[in-house]
Amino acid sequence: MTELQYREVPLSTVASLSGAELDTIRSWIAKNPYARFRGEKRGRNLYFSLRETYFICILRRLIEYGTQINTAIDVAAKLVDATPTEGPKPDARVLVTHLCGMVATHDEFELRTDQLPIACAFLQAGKIWAHIVRSLQGDNPAPARPRRKRKAIATDARAA
Repeated sequence: MTELQYREVPLSTVASLSGAELDTIRSWIAKNPYARFRGEKRGRNLYFSLRETYFICILRRLIEYGTQINTAIDVAAKLVDATPTEGPKPDARVLVTHLCGMVATHDEFELRTDQLPIACAFLQAGKIWAHIVRSLQGDNPAPARPRRKRKAIATDARAA
């Protein structure tokens, strides 16, 4: 295992890597029944491992695709658990299909395009992992989120 596997990724970085809002990620974590994907709280800050960051990125893509949150959490957990420690292959893709309210994923598939269900999408698992790793190594930094401006407190020198 590399030191990157144990890197502590702050919530703000996870948000910029996944494209989800901070409050949205917090609500996903609150709904998440899997303790291994909740991050670690230290003081007022929340930190994630590389796999937890990958879980949040996969989760966001599943929800973006239209999967209900509870189903998306289960599917994302299964995908991350099935991922090797060193990450998926760079060209790894996962086919996600919606059929009768169920979500199925297919890692190794040989389907012709005429066999694909209408409601399906490809998760570029290898590219998602590679983007996270590159960003955390500093090769391709994640875009910075704009910070809120704090109101300046006016002090009146005469009042003192």
